[in-house]
Amino acid sequence: MTSKSVDQFTERPNGSSIPLACLYSVISFIAVFGNLLVITAVCWDRTLRSYTSNYFLANLAVADFFQGAVSIPLRVLEVLGTEYHPNMFCRVAIPTSILFGSSSNLAILVISMDRFVAVRYPYIYVRYATPKCIITTIAVSWSVAAVLSLTAASRLVWLIPDVTSRICRFPVYLNSDYIIAMYVIVHVIPIGTVMFLYGFILKASLRHMRRIHAQELAVAASHTNGCHSNSKEDSSSSTHRRNGHQRETVRQRKAAKTVSIIVGLFILLVVPIIVIDLAEMLGAPPAPQPLTRICVFMIFANNCVNVLVYAGFNQDFRRAFKKILFKLVSFLRIREAYR
Repeated sequence: MTSKSVDQFTERPNGSSIPLACLYSVISFIAVFGNLLVITAVCWDRTLRSYTSNYFLANLAVADFFQGAVSIPLRVLEVLGTEYHPNMFCRVAIPTSILFGSSSNLAILVISMDRFVAVRYPYIYVRYATPKCIITTIAVSWSVAAVLSLTAASRLVWLIPDVTSRICRFPVYLNSDYIIAMYVIVHVIPIGTVMFLYGFILKASLRHMRRIHAQELAVAASHTNGCHSNSKEDSSSSTHRRNGHQRETVRQRKAAKTVSIIVGLFILLVVPIIVIDLAEMLGAPPAPQPLTRICVFMIFANNCVNVLVYAGFNQDFRRAFKKILFKLVSFLRIREAYR
């Protein structure tokens, strides 16, 4: 495609850029610290290492850690209006965000498929959920993200725009055919698959809850109509089973709540910028710059809260977090005392 002339950026940062840069900085800190905490927990805690699915969570944490450590600081420089050549700067910022953002979304897709297979085909899952299979799956997802990133930086799809913009936007610098293909692979397929798979998991959880309730009613009826000779033992056994069913019901409800939050955040934070980009590529007037910046911020925020949402509803992760933070605080106190 023929190169177009480049206009030097003349727009200067305004007062609204400072609060947005501060928000990016907060998200970057949370992403780096939170995801590093998750990675440390999986590597350090024996209980977490015993569950193969947690390695997929660690993979998601790695992608989001680099998103917070590399991609978001680049966006802070962009928002603050730091002096840079637009073509060179965006040629680094865009492929970087594609690499780690794609890896994050594909990691969510892998987690969804892992949990679906574990629920739907438990015997097959036990057979194939091996370290070799996990490493291969993670390597494939990162390879796809790397190919998309390198392609974005190549002359095959990179454009030299004839319009000025302070935001490294995909429609400005990338070929529209590539953007559509990339969005299908990175967003449409993961979002559609996650909604379908988690819909099945949610349905299975609700069905399991109804079965538990039916069993409770059956046990209560049997206890009422049964003999009274062993009433004390029957009462103790019935209470034990009922408590077990109640714990399982609570666990299923928490799982259903987690599913709803994950799918809701994924759609709420990712879809707006996709709609704006596709609308502009189809000839719609450019969206207001403040709206565009907010939507770009939202998609970065989604990539940084993913692991916190997944791990935050897991009791084993919370226990590991407390131990790690306690040891860290103790280490800092001891170090301060020796100064």
